[in-house]
Amino acid sequence: MPRKRTGINLTPFNSQVLNPSLFHKVKLLNSNIVDVITAVNQIIEANPFIEIDYEEPSEEIEEKDKEEPDKEEEKDVTSEEFDLSLVEDFFERDDDIPYLSKRKERDSNLMEKLIMFEDSTKDKLKKLIRADFDNQLELIIAEYIIDNLDEKGFLELSKEEIENFLSEIDISEETIDLNFFEKVRKKILSMKPYGIAAYGTKESLIVQAEYRNLKHKDIIKKIIEEDFQKFATNDTNSLLVKYNLSEKEFNEIKEEIKLLTPYPADMITDIKPEYIIPDVIVTKGDGDYEIYLNDENCPKPRLNSYYKKIIEQMKWQRNKDAKFIRAKFEEAINFIKSLDYRNSSLYKVTKAIVEIQKEFFEKGTEYIKPLNLKTISEITDIHESAISRIVSNKYVLTPKGVFRLKFFFSSSFQKIGGGSISSKSIKEKIKNMIKAEDYENPLTDQQIVELLAKEGINIKRRTVAKYRDMLDIPSSKARKKMNKNREVRK
Repeated sequence: MPRKRTGINLTPFNSQVLNPSLFHKVKLLNSNIVDVITAVNQIIEANPFIEIDYEEPSEEIEEKDKEEPDKEEEKDVTSEEFDLSLVEDFFERDDDIPYLSKRKERDSNLMEKLIMFEDSTKDKLKKLIRADFDNQLELIIAEYIIDNLDEKGFLELSKEEIENFLSEIDISEETIDLNFFEKVRKKILSMKPYGIAAYGTKESLIVQAEYRNLKHKDIIKKIIEEDFQKFATNDTNSLLVKYNLSEKEFNEIKEEIKLLTPYPADMITDIKPEYIIPDVIVTKGDGDYEIYLNDENCPKPRLNSYYKKIIEQMKWQRNKDAKFIRAKFEEAINFIKSLDYRNSSLYKVTKAIVEIQKEFFEKGTEYIKPLNLKTISEITDIHESAISRIVSNKYVLTPKGVFRLKFFFSSSFQKIGGGSISSKSIKEKIKNMIKAEDYENPLTDQQIVELLAKEGINIKRRTVAKYRDMLDIPSSKARKKMNKNREVRK
Protein backbone atom coordinates (compact mmCIF):
# COMPACT_ATOMS: atom_id res chain seq x y z
CA MET A 1 0.00 0.00 0.00
CA PRO A 2 1.48 3.39 -0.93
CA ARG A 3 2.68 5.43 1.97
CA LYS A 4 0.44 8.40 2.68
CA ARG A 5 2.30 11.75 2.56
CA THR A 6 1.86 14.08 5.48
CA GLY A 7 3.06 17.56 6.28
CA ILE A 8 2.62 21.01 4.85
CA ASN A 9 2.77 21.65 1.14
CA LEU A 10 5.04 24.68 0.69
CA THR A 11 4.47 24.93 -3.06
CA PRO A 12 3.23 28.47 -3.86
CA PHE A 13 -0.40 28.50 -5.03
CA ASN A 14 -1.84 30.84 -7.65
CA SER A 15 1.24 32.97 -7.72
CA GLN A 16 0.94 35.97 -10.01
CA VAL A 17 4.03 36.47 -12.16
CA LEU A 18 3.91 38.73 -15.16
CA ASN A 19 5.33 37.43 -18.40
CA PRO A 20 8.55 39.49 -18.98
CA SER A 21 7.36 40.69 -22.38
CA LEU A 22 3.99 41.80 -21.00
CA PHE A 23 5.63 43.38 -17.94
CA HIS A 24 7.85 45.69 -20.03
CA LYS A 25 5.02 46.51 -22.42
CA VAL A 26 2.53 47.44 -19.67
CA LYS A 27 5.14 49.29 -17.61
CA LEU A 28 6.47 51.38 -20.50
CA LEU A 29 3.05 52.21 -21.93
CA ASN A 30 2.08 53.62 -18.53
CA SER A 31 5.39 55.49 -18.10
CA ASN A 32 5.92 59.18 -18.78
CA ILE A 33 9.23 60.37 -20.22
CA VAL A 34 10.86 60.78 -16.79
CA ASP A 35 10.01 57.17 -15.87
CA VAL A 36 11.17 55.96 -19.30
CA ILE A 37 14.57 57.63 -18.84
CA THR A 38 14.90 55.93 -15.44
CA ALA A 39 13.91 52.54 -16.88
CA VAL A 40 16.36 52.84 -19.81
CA ASN A 41 19.24 53.82 -17.52
CA GLN A 42 18.47 50.92 -15.18
CA ILE A 43 18.37 48.28 -17.90
CA ILE A 44 21.54 49.63 -19.56
CA GLU A 45 23.32 49.23 -16.24
CA ALA A 46 21.88 45.77 -15.52
CA ASN A 47 21.84 44.13 -18.97
CA PRO A 48 25.08 43.71 -20.98
CA PHE A 49 23.11 43.15 -24.20
CA ILE A 50 21.94 46.78 -24.22
CA GLU A 51 24.09 49.81 -24.91
CA ILE A 52 23.47 53.47 -25.69
CA ASP A 53 23.27 54.57 -29.31
CA TYR A 54 25.03 57.93 -29.38
CA GLU A 55 24.36 58.61 -33.06
CA GLU A 56 22.22 61.65 -33.96
CA PRO A 57 19.08 60.90 -36.00
CA SER A 58 19.52 61.17 -39.74
CA GLU A 59 18.06 64.24 -41.44
CA GLU A 60 16.37 62.07 -44.09
CA ILE A 61 13.19 60.28 -43.12
CA GLU A 62 11.93 57.56 -45.41
CA GLU A 63 8.21 57.47 -46.02
CA LYS A 64 8.04 53.75 -45.28
CA ASP A 65 9.07 54.41 -41.66
CA LYS A 66 6.07 56.67 -41.17
CA GLU A 67 3.50 54.10 -42.18
CA GLU A 68 3.37 51.45 -39.46
CA PRO A 69 6.22 51.81 -36.95
CA ASP A 70 4.47 49.60 -34.40
CA LYS A 71 2.91 46.97 -36.65
CA GLU A 72 5.87 44.58 -36.34
CA GLU A 73 4.65 41.33 -34.85
CA GLU A 74 5.39 41.23 -31.14
CA LYS A 75 6.90 37.84 -30.45
CA ASP A 76 7.21 36.63 -26.87
CA VAL A 77 10.81 35.42 -26.78
CA THR A 78 10.56 33.10 -23.79
CA SER A 79 11.33 29.64 -25.13
CA GLU A 80 14.74 28.06 -24.58
CA GLU A 81 15.12 27.65 -28.34
CA PHE A 82 15.08 31.33 -29.19
CA ASP A 83 15.16 32.55 -32.78
CA LEU A 84 18.57 33.96 -33.74
CA SER A 85 16.95 35.87 -36.60
CA LEU A 86 15.65 38.29 -33.98
CA VAL A 87 19.22 39.38 -33.42
CA GLU A 88 19.66 40.05 -37.11
CA ASP A 89 16.43 42.08 -37.16
CA PHE A 90 17.70 44.38 -34.48
CA PHE A 91 21.21 44.84 -35.83
CA GLU A 92 19.76 45.74 -39.22
CA ARG A 93 16.95 47.84 -37.77
CA ASP A 94 16.52 51.31 -39.25
CA ASP A 95 16.37 53.59 -36.18
CA ASP A 96 15.58 56.69 -38.21
CA ILE A 97 11.99 57.00 -36.95
CA PRO A 98 9.99 60.17 -37.70
CA TYR A 99 8.39 60.55 -34.29
CA LEU A 100 11.72 60.89 -32.48
CA SER A 101 12.92 64.42 -31.79
CA LYS A 102 15.26 66.30 -34.11
CA ARG A 103 17.86 67.95 -31.87
CA LYS A 104 18.64 70.70 -34.37
CA GLU A 105 14.98 71.66 -34.66
CA ARG A 106 14.26 71.87 -30.93
CA ASP A 107 12.58 74.91 -29.43
CA SER A 108 15.36 76.72 -27.55
CA ASN A 109 12.80 78.24 -25.19
CA LEU A 110 11.24 74.89 -24.25
CA MET A 111 12.50 74.83 -20.69
CA GLU A 112 11.34 78.42 -20.15
CA LYS A 113 7.83 77.22 -21.02
CA LEU A 114 8.01 74.20 -18.74
CA ILE A 115 9.07 75.80 -15.47
CA MET A 116 5.61 77.34 -15.03
CA PHE A 117 3.93 73.94 -14.70
CA GLU A 118 4.49 72.09 -11.44
CA ASP A 119 3.43 68.62 -10.40
CA SER A 120 4.49 67.23 -7.04
CA THR A 121 1.96 64.65 -5.91
CA LYS A 122 2.09 61.43 -7.93
CA ASP A 123 5.70 60.37 -7.42
CA LYS A 124 5.29 60.99 -3.70
CA LEU A 125 2.16 58.82 -3.62
CA LYS A 126 3.86 56.02 -5.57
CA LYS A 127 6.68 55.95 -3.02
CA LEU A 128 4.10 55.73 -0.24
CA ILE A 129 2.15 52.82 -1.76
CA ARG A 130 5.07 50.68 -2.98
CA ALA A 131 5.87 49.50 0.54
CA ASP A 132 2.29 48.22 0.97
CA PHE A 133 1.93 46.27 -2.29
CA ASP A 134 4.15 43.19 -2.51
CA ASN A 135 1.99 41.62 -5.23
CA GLN A 136 3.30 42.65 -8.64
CA LEU A 137 -0.10 42.74 -10.34
CA GLU A 138 -1.70 44.79 -7.54
CA LEU A 139 1.23 47.24 -7.68
CA ILE A 140 0.78 47.75 -11.45
CA ILE A 141 -2.93 48.47 -10.91
CA ALA A 142 -2.16 50.74 -7.94
CA GLU A 143 0.35 52.79 -9.96
CA TYR A 144 -2.15 53.00 -12.81
CA ILE A 145 -4.69 54.41 -10.34
CA ILE A 146 -2.18 56.99 -9.07
CA ASP A 147 -1.30 57.98 -12.64
CA ASN A 148 -4.97 58.75 -13.31
CA LEU A 149 -5.66 60.95 -10.30
CA ASP A 150 -6.66 64.54 -10.97
CA GLU A 151 -5.05 67.51 -9.23
CA LYS A 152 -7.45 67.12 -6.26
CA GLY A 153 -6.51 63.48 -5.67
CA PHE A 154 -9.71 61.97 -7.14
CA LEU A 155 -9.78 59.08 -9.63
CA GLU A 156 -10.95 60.25 -13.06
CA LEU A 157 -11.49 56.94 -14.85
CA SER A 158 -14.67 55.67 -16.45
CA LYS A 159 -15.81 52.05 -16.16
CA GLU A 160 -14.93 51.60 -19.85
CA GLU A 161 -11.37 52.85 -19.32
CA ILE A 162 -10.85 50.55 -16.33
CA GLU A 163 -12.18 47.51 -18.22
CA ASN A 164 -9.93 48.31 -21.18
CA PHE A 165 -6.92 48.53 -18.88
CA LEU A 166 -7.70 45.19 -17.25
CA SER A 167 -8.58 43.37 -20.47
CA GLU A 168 -5.00 42.58 -21.50
CA ILE A 169 -3.79 41.58 -18.03
CA ASP A 170 -4.47 37.87 -18.02
CA ILE A 171 -1.70 36.26 -16.01
CA SER A 172 -3.23 34.02 -13.38
CA GLU A 173 -6.14 31.80 -12.51
CA GLU A 174 -7.66 34.62 -10.46
CA THR A 175 -10.22 36.74 -12.28
CA ILE A 176 -8.86 40.21 -12.99
CA ASP A 177 -12.06 42.23 -13.15
CA LEU A 178 -13.64 45.39 -11.74
CA ASN A 179 -13.95 43.76 -8.30
CA PHE A 180 -10.20 43.10 -8.26
CA PHE A 181 -9.58 46.70 -9.36
CA GLU A 182 -11.88 47.98 -6.57
CA LYS A 183 -10.02 45.85 -4.04
CA VAL A 184 -6.77 47.63 -4.96
CA ARG A 185 -8.43 51.06 -5.00
CA LYS A 186 -9.97 50.54 -1.56
CA LYS A 187 -6.59 49.53 -0.21
CA ILE A 188 -5.21 52.87 -1.44
CA LEU A 189 -8.21 54.68 0.09
CA SER A 190 -7.36 53.18 3.48
CA MET A 191 -3.71 54.29 3.34
CA LYS A 192 -2.40 57.67 4.41
CA PRO A 193 -3.27 60.24 3.20
CA TYR A 194 -6.78 58.84 3.67
CA GLY A 195 -9.23 59.37 0.82
CA ILE A 196 -6.76 59.42 -2.07
CA ALA A 197 -8.25 57.72 -5.19
CA ALA A 198 -11.85 58.39 -4.14
CA TYR A 199 -14.37 59.02 -6.92
CA GLY A 200 -15.33 62.38 -5.41
CA THR A 201 -15.42 64.61 -2.33
CA LYS A 202 -18.20 62.71 -0.57
CA GLU A 203 -16.45 59.33 -0.70
CA SER A 204 -13.12 60.90 0.30
CA LEU A 205 -14.63 62.61 3.36
CA ILE A 206 -16.41 59.40 4.45
CA VAL A 207 -13.13 57.46 4.20
CA GLN A 208 -11.26 60.14 6.15
CA ALA A 209 -13.94 60.07 8.84
CA GLU A 210 -13.68 56.28 9.02
CA TYR A 211 -9.94 56.23 9.64
CA ARG A 212 -9.60 59.36 11.78
CA ASN A 213 -10.00 59.13 15.55
CA LEU A 214 -13.25 61.11 15.73
CA LYS A 215 -15.64 61.13 18.69
CA HIS A 216 -18.77 61.35 16.50
CA LYS A 217 -17.50 59.19 13.62
CA ASP A 218 -20.75 57.34 12.81
CA ILE A 219 -22.95 60.46 12.81
CA ILE A 220 -20.40 62.41 10.75
CA LYS A 221 -20.32 59.65 8.10
CA LYS A 222 -24.13 59.65 7.96
CA ILE A 223 -24.31 63.46 7.66
CA ILE A 224 -21.77 63.43 4.82
CA GLU A 225 -23.61 60.61 3.06
CA GLU A 226 -27.18 61.90 3.42
CA ASP A 227 -27.26 65.54 4.53
CA PHE A 228 -24.05 67.26 3.56
CA GLN A 229 -25.90 69.91 1.55
CA LYS A 230 -27.90 70.86 4.68
CA PHE A 231 -24.71 70.92 6.72
CA ALA A 232 -22.90 73.12 4.18
CA THR A 233 -25.80 75.61 4.10
CA ASN A 234 -26.06 75.75 7.93
CA ASP A 235 -29.49 74.11 8.09
CA THR A 236 -28.81 73.46 11.77
CA ASN A 237 -32.33 72.95 13.09
CA SER A 238 -33.28 70.09 10.78
CA LEU A 239 -29.99 68.31 11.55
CA LEU A 240 -30.49 68.71 15.31
CA VAL A 241 -33.92 67.15 15.02
CA LYS A 242 -32.99 64.32 12.63
CA TYR A 243 -29.92 63.19 14.57
CA ASN A 244 -31.29 64.04 18.05
CA LEU A 245 -28.31 66.29 18.85
CA SER A 246 -27.77 69.04 21.36
CA GLU A 247 -26.20 72.29 20.16
CA LYS A 248 -23.02 71.37 22.02
CA GLU A 249 -22.82 68.01 20.23
CA PHE A 250 -23.53 69.64 16.88
CA ASN A 251 -20.74 72.18 17.42
CA GLU A 252 -18.36 69.34 18.28
CA ILE A 253 -19.36 67.60 15.04
CA LYS A 254 -18.74 70.80 13.06
CA GLU A 255 -15.25 71.09 14.54
CA GLU A 256 -14.46 67.46 13.73
CA ILE A 257 -15.68 67.81 10.13
CA LYS A 258 -13.38 70.83 9.77
CA LEU A 259 -10.48 68.46 10.44
CA LEU A 260 -11.28 66.63 7.19
CA THR A 261 -9.95 67.72 3.80
CA PRO A 262 -12.32 68.05 0.80
CA TYR A 263 -9.44 67.49 -1.64
CA PRO A 264 -7.16 64.67 -0.42
CA ALA A 265 -4.22 65.77 -2.60
CA ASP A 266 -3.95 68.88 -0.41
CA MET A 267 -2.62 66.63 2.37
CA ILE A 268 0.53 65.97 0.34
CA THR A 269 2.60 69.00 1.32
CA ASP A 270 5.97 67.72 2.48
CA ILE A 271 7.61 67.51 -0.94
CA LYS A 272 9.46 69.93 -3.15
CA PRO A 273 7.75 70.93 -6.40
CA GLU A 274 8.74 69.01 -9.51
CA TYR A 275 8.30 70.33 -13.01
CA ILE A 276 6.09 68.72 -15.60
CA ILE A 277 8.02 67.52 -18.63
CA PRO A 278 5.76 66.80 -21.62
CA ASP A 279 6.13 63.50 -23.46
CA VAL A 280 4.99 64.99 -26.77
CA ILE A 281 5.42 68.40 -28.39
CA VAL A 282 2.99 69.82 -30.94
CA THR A 283 4.04 72.84 -33.00
CA LYS A 284 2.31 74.77 -35.78
CA GLY A 285 4.16 74.36 -39.05
CA ASP A 286 3.38 75.76 -42.47
CA GLY A 287 -0.36 75.33 -42.43
CA ASP A 288 -0.36 72.13 -40.37
CA TYR A 289 0.67 70.78 -36.98
CA GLU A 290 3.90 68.87 -36.43
CA ILE A 291 4.26 66.24 -33.71
CA TYR A 292 7.40 64.78 -32.17
CA LEU A 293 8.39 63.06 -28.95
CA ASN A 294 10.28 64.98 -26.28
CA ASP A 295 13.06 62.38 -26.06
CA GLU A 296 16.10 64.66 -26.18
CA ASN A 297 17.40 63.58 -22.77
CA CYS A 298 16.45 59.92 -23.08
CA PRO A 299 19.30 57.50 -23.87
CA LYS A 300 18.60 55.55 -27.03
CA PRO A 301 19.05 51.81 -26.28
CA ARG A 302 20.21 49.28 -28.86
CA LEU A 303 21.54 45.71 -28.81
CA ASN A 304 25.26 45.37 -28.22
CA SER A 305 26.83 43.80 -31.32
CA TYR A 306 29.70 42.40 -29.26
CA TYR A 307 27.43 39.72 -27.84
CA LYS A 308 26.13 38.45 -31.15
CA LYS A 309 28.86 35.78 -31.43
CA ILE A 310 28.36 34.72 -27.83
CA ILE A 311 24.67 34.09 -28.50
CA GLU A 312 25.50 32.03 -31.60
CA GLN A 313 28.14 29.99 -29.75
CA MET A 314 25.84 29.22 -26.82
CA LYS A 315 22.83 28.28 -28.92
CA TRP A 316 22.81 24.61 -27.86
CA GLN A 317 24.31 24.89 -24.38
CA ARG A 318 22.20 24.09 -21.31
CA ASN A 319 24.42 25.14 -18.37
CA LYS A 320 23.60 27.91 -15.87
CA ASP A 321 25.72 30.50 -17.67
CA ALA A 322 23.93 29.84 -20.95
CA LYS A 323 20.52 30.14 -19.28
CA PHE A 324 21.53 33.41 -17.64
CA ILE A 325 22.73 34.84 -20.96
CA ARG A 326 19.55 33.69 -22.71
CA ALA A 327 17.43 35.39 -20.05
CA LYS A 328 19.35 38.65 -20.45
CA PHE A 329 19.12 38.43 -24.22
CA GLU A 330 15.37 37.87 -24.10
CA GLU A 331 14.96 40.75 -21.63
CA ALA A 332 16.91 43.06 -23.96
CA ILE A 333 14.81 42.09 -26.98
CA ASN A 334 11.54 42.51 -25.09
CA PHE A 335 12.55 45.85 -23.58
CA ILE A 336 13.63 47.44 -26.87
CA LYS A 337 10.55 46.16 -28.72
CA SER A 338 8.30 47.43 -25.89
CA LEU A 339 9.98 50.85 -25.93
CA ASP A 340 9.57 51.09 -29.71
CA TYR A 341 5.91 50.12 -29.38
CA ARG A 342 5.39 52.71 -26.64
CA ASN A 343 6.98 55.51 -28.68
CA SER A 344 5.30 54.75 -31.99
CA SER A 345 1.89 54.27 -30.31
CA LEU A 346 2.23 57.55 -28.41
CA TYR A 347 3.04 59.34 -31.66
CA LYS A 348 0.10 57.80 -33.54
CA VAL A 349 -2.38 58.49 -30.73
CA THR A 350 -1.25 62.13 -30.39
CA LYS A 351 -1.42 62.61 -34.15
CA ALA A 352 -5.00 61.30 -34.22
CA ILE A 353 -5.97 63.56 -31.30
CA VAL A 354 -4.53 66.64 -33.02
CA GLU A 355 -6.36 65.83 -36.26
CA ILE A 356 -9.69 65.50 -34.43
CA GLN A 357 -9.23 68.49 -32.12
CA LYS A 358 -7.93 71.03 -34.67
CA GLU A 359 -10.77 73.42 -33.85
CA PHE A 360 -9.68 73.43 -30.22
CA PHE A 361 -6.14 74.43 -31.21
CA GLU A 362 -7.44 77.16 -33.47
CA LYS A 363 -10.35 78.57 -31.41
CA GLY A 364 -10.16 77.35 -27.80
CA THR A 365 -11.79 75.00 -25.28
CA GLU A 366 -15.38 75.80 -26.27
CA TYR A 367 -14.69 74.05 -29.58
CA ILE A 368 -13.25 70.81 -28.21
CA LYS A 369 -15.03 67.78 -29.69
CA PRO A 370 -16.38 64.70 -27.92
CA LEU A 371 -13.79 61.95 -28.06
CA ASN A 372 -13.50 58.42 -26.69
CA LEU A 373 -10.93 55.62 -26.79
CA LYS A 374 -12.88 53.66 -29.41
CA THR A 375 -12.60 56.48 -31.96
CA ILE A 376 -8.82 56.71 -31.55
CA SER A 377 -8.56 52.91 -31.67
CA GLU A 378 -10.36 52.82 -35.04
CA ILE A 379 -8.05 55.49 -36.47
CA THR A 380 -4.75 54.10 -35.15
CA ASP A 381 -5.51 50.35 -35.11
CA ILE A 382 -4.28 50.25 -31.50
CA HIS A 383 -6.33 48.40 -28.89
CA GLU A 384 -8.41 50.59 -26.56
CA SER A 385 -6.71 49.14 -23.47
CA ALA A 386 -3.30 50.18 -24.85
CA ILE A 387 -4.60 53.68 -25.67
CA SER A 388 -5.91 54.00 -22.10
CA ARG A 389 -2.40 53.32 -20.79
CA ILE A 390 -0.74 55.55 -23.39
CA VAL A 391 -2.72 58.66 -22.43
CA SER A 392 -2.41 58.19 -18.67
CA ASN A 393 0.14 60.25 -16.75
CA LYS A 394 1.44 62.03 -19.86
CA TYR A 395 1.44 65.67 -20.98
CA VAL A 396 1.64 67.38 -24.35
CA LEU A 397 3.12 70.83 -24.98
CA THR A 398 1.05 72.69 -27.60
CA PRO A 399 0.74 76.26 -28.89
CA LYS A 400 -2.25 76.53 -26.50
CA GLY A 401 -0.23 75.42 -23.45
CA VAL A 402 0.55 72.20 -21.61
CA PHE A 403 -2.27 69.64 -21.27
CA ARG A 404 -2.73 66.11 -20.03
CA LEU A 405 -3.37 63.82 -22.99
CA LYS A 406 -6.53 62.70 -21.16
CA PHE A 407 -7.79 66.30 -21.37
CA PHE A 408 -8.71 65.76 -25.03
CA PHE A 409 -11.13 62.93 -24.19
CA SER A 410 -14.61 63.80 -22.97
CA SER A 411 -18.15 62.46 -22.99
CA SER A 412 -20.70 63.47 -25.60
CA PHE A 413 -24.07 65.21 -25.28
CA GLN A 414 -26.58 65.05 -28.10
CA LYS A 415 -27.71 68.51 -29.20
CA ILE A 416 -31.33 69.39 -29.93
CA GLY A 417 -31.84 69.08 -33.66
CA GLY A 418 -28.81 66.80 -34.19
CA GLY A 419 -25.08 66.84 -33.67
CA SER A 420 -23.14 66.46 -30.43
CA ILE A 421 -21.05 68.54 -28.04
CA SER A 422 -18.38 67.54 -25.53
CA SER A 423 -18.75 67.88 -21.76
CA LYS A 424 -15.59 70.02 -21.70
CA SER A 425 -17.12 72.43 -24.20
CA ILE A 426 -20.23 72.71 -22.00
CA LYS A 427 -18.06 73.41 -18.94
CA GLU A 428 -16.30 76.18 -20.84
CA LYS A 429 -19.64 77.68 -21.84
CA ILE A 430 -20.81 77.61 -18.21
CA LYS A 431 -17.59 79.29 -17.09
CA ASN A 432 -17.94 82.01 -19.72
CA MET A 433 -21.61 82.61 -18.84
CA ILE A 434 -20.78 83.08 -15.17
CA LYS A 435 -17.80 85.27 -16.03
CA ALA A 436 -20.10 87.62 -18.00
CA GLU A 437 -23.02 87.56 -15.51
CA ASP A 438 -24.46 90.54 -13.63
CA TYR A 439 -22.63 90.59 -10.28
CA GLU A 440 -25.73 91.83 -8.48
CA ASN A 441 -27.90 89.06 -9.96
CA PRO A 442 -25.72 85.98 -10.53
CA LEU A 443 -27.05 83.24 -12.76
CA THR A 444 -28.74 80.34 -11.01
CA ASP A 445 -28.13 76.79 -12.22
CA GLN A 446 -31.63 76.71 -13.68
CA GLN A 447 -31.01 79.93 -15.62
CA ILE A 448 -27.82 78.40 -17.02
CA VAL A 449 -29.83 75.33 -18.07
CA GLU A 450 -32.22 77.63 -19.97
CA LEU A 451 -29.39 79.57 -21.65
CA LEU A 452 -27.75 76.33 -22.78
CA ALA A 453 -31.10 75.08 -24.11
CA LYS A 454 -31.23 78.15 -26.38
CA GLU A 455 -27.94 76.90 -27.90
CA GLY A 456 -29.47 73.46 -28.46
CA ILE A 457 -27.84 71.87 -25.40
CA ASN A 458 -30.29 69.92 -23.27
CA ILE A 459 -28.83 69.05 -19.84
CA LYS A 460 -30.29 68.81 -16.34
CA ARG A 461 -29.84 71.33 -13.54
CA ARG A 462 -27.92 68.84 -11.38
CA THR A 463 -25.46 68.35 -14.24
CA VAL A 464 -24.86 72.10 -14.38
CA ALA A 465 -24.33 72.09 -10.59
CA LYS A 466 -21.89 69.20 -10.93
CA TYR A 467 -19.88 70.94 -13.67
CA ARG A 468 -19.89 74.20 -11.71
CA ASP A 469 -18.45 72.36 -8.68
CA MET A 470 -15.80 70.77 -10.89
CA LEU A 471 -14.83 74.29 -12.05
CA ASP A 472 -14.60 75.40 -8.39
CA ILE A 473 -17.34 78.00 -8.95
CA PRO A 474 -19.60 78.67 -5.93
CA SER A 475 -23.41 78.65 -6.10
CA SER A 476 -25.32 81.77 -7.21
CA LYS A 477 -26.16 82.59 -3.56
CA ALA A 478 -22.52 82.32 -2.51
CA ARG A 479 -21.37 84.41 -5.50
CA LYS A 480 -23.92 87.11 -4.66
CA LYS A 481 -22.72 87.21 -1.06
CA MET A 482 -19.08 87.38 -2.17
CA ASN A 483 -19.88 90.24 -4.56
CA LYS A 484 -21.62 92.21 -1.79
CA ASN A 485 -18.60 91.73 0.47
CA ARG A 486 -16.35 93.07 -2.29
CA GLU A 487 -18.56 96.16 -2.60
CA VAL A 488 -18.43 96.74 1.18
CA ARG A 489 -14.61 96.51 1.16
CA LYS A 490 -14.47 99.08 -1.67
